[in-house]
Amino acid sequence: MSEEQEGVELQADEQRLVATKRPAMLVAAALVKEPFAERTVEALRAYVDEDADEGQELADRLRALPESVLWPRISELQSRAADMYSGEMRRGETPLRALDARADRCRCAAS
Repeated sequence: MSEEQEGVELQADEQRLVATKRPAMLVAAALVKEPFAERTVEALRAYVDEDADEGQELADRLRALPESVLWPRISELQSRAADMYSGEMRRGETPLRALDARADRCRCAAS
């Protein structure tokens, strides 16, 4: 595979990994803020059942890339990291509400 092809594949995998990581971060926040809420437990189970395996596979695939490809990309992404999650939760919104809103958006997109 050429370096250009690796870059294209890397970006597709990155997008899928970020899409898998976002609900994990919301579940983690819900576990901190509302660890015993029934909805938190449901969200955690749903994440483990639906997204965790793919996320692990994608992370493993990205870690296996040569350092010459990976490190420049990490640097580029870190420079933009602050913007990635800024829109995920509105000020004062609970992690569970953010998870519910995200699930609603996913259901609409799938329709």
